[in-house]
Amino acid sequence: MATDTPGHVLSDLFPLPVQSGTSYSPTQNPGVTDERGKALVALLKDNHDKFHIFFNEKGYHNHATHHLYAIYALGASPSLLEAAYATHVDTQRPSFDSPDAITSKNWKDHFGDENYYRAYMKFFADETLANGIAATLETFIFAYEANYGSSKDPKNQPEMVNRLLSGLLHPFIHSGHAAEFEAPGMLAEGLAMTCVTHTDKDGFIPQTLFIQPTVGTLTRLTAALTFSSPPKKHTHAFTIVARMLKDHELGPRVACKLPVDPEASDSYTETLDRRGDLINKYVSEWEVDTADPSDVRAKLQEISWVVVLLYGVAGLQPGREFNADFFKMHLVTSSLFLRSYLKHIKPQSQKILLKSYLATALGVWVSRGRPEVDILNFYKVASANPVPPGQQPTPSKDALDPTHLTPNPWYPLLQSTIQHPNEHLPKAQRALAHYAAEYGTTARGRWAGTELEGAEELDGTLFERVAGLTMNRLGWAREGQEKHGWDVAGFWE
Repeated sequence: MATDTPGHVLSDLFPLPVQSGTSYSPTQNPGVTDERGKALVALLKDNHDKFHIFFNEKGYHNHATHHLYAIYALGASPSLLEAAYATHVDTQRPSFDSPDAITSKNWKDHFGDENYYRAYMKFFADETLANGIAATLETFIFAYEANYGSSKDPKNQPEMVNRLLSGLLHPFIHSGHAAEFEAPGMLAEGLAMTCVTHTDKDGFIPQTLFIQPTVGTLTRLTAALTFSSPPKKHTHAFTIVARMLKDHELGPRVACKLPVDPEASDSYTETLDRRGDLINKYVSEWEVDTADPSDVRAKLQEISWVVVLLYGVAGLQPGREFNADFFKMHLVTSSLFLRSYLKHIKPQSQKILLKSYLATALGVWVSRGRPEVDILNFYKVASANPVPPGQQPTPSKDALDPTHLTPNPWYPLLQSTIQHPNEHLPKAQRALAHYAAEYGTTARGRWAGTELEGAEELDGTLFERVAGLTMNRLGWAREGQEKHGWDVAGFWE
């Protein structure tokens, strides 16, 4: 049985959540209070000491903390936080002591071995408390030595960025909570999860993205100039999607076979085995000038829109019901944390992260059958003003406009989201709500000029349209509808 973490250490690992308020930070919603923060922290501490990061031998992830942070950020009360946590407790595996300790000398020796999760967690807790979140991310995720620095076996490299983005992005999501809420304990757990996660495809994140440590002023200067020079060429992410849609080699049943088990992620690994180099070739056309903060923000915006297109617009194929794909949904939930990583990491690391993340997102999309992104059909079908089901209130005669009972659709959407038992829904809706807040004023025609057909029709209502479709598919629990699950069948026709 794992040893209990001392109370003062737990308090250092899980302080009251704080969002830094930088321009990168996700929107802070009303409803967050001291009492609710303390209720959240108590549950985070309980989970940290009691449970393993995988709740079964297949490596399925413990989502309890993700669920708690998401509904806390949306304004959940202490009783709701406790009710949400209770839905996870019975399915978790107890944490257990590792065979040996993890140290700075052996931390690369037990990758992919879940038996070392507890030891990794202790190691990264010590590192994060001593050095901070930013330095720990740089040292153990983005440094050259953390990815391609193994001299023991050149064919068996650490590839920590690759591991971070493997496992359907769960290590990235988990560690992202640390970056957003300044929670060292979440980074300790997230980096431990990263280490015990197998890469989905060795070498998928190219070694060329990383600058090898050099000696000599001239060599260092050359490397620095490589990352600070203005990009020679930029291809918009929408254009990359458009070109990939026309590439026969990436088509359904070509890039990968129809999965025998639609709930398995084998199609993603097969896609990377067969088409990983091709996907990276497309991503190589997408440049990021990290010497220019405005360009970093522009590329972050491109990714935010692209993942919503790949999940939401591509989920609504002509003549069919909305397909809320379980795998592509993770692109939306994970993308929100890019902002929080960017505020902690160096410019070189920002480039590594943004390009690696885009490659991963495009790989997931291709692995689900590369569904068409039919923007014109989407805007004809998906409502910009989703309305909750059931009896509507009767407005007073003094109401300004009784014909609009939900003038802001986000209020009922988020109220129902907080009450929904599915742990992924709050993460998805929270991300969509933030994008609506940040990009909601985007006018029709803003994205004209890319090669993606129909992009000129996109506007800031995209996010509430996708949120409404998602809620309709999962069920408005607060309003009395039965809960439903995510779709796993893929897009193979």
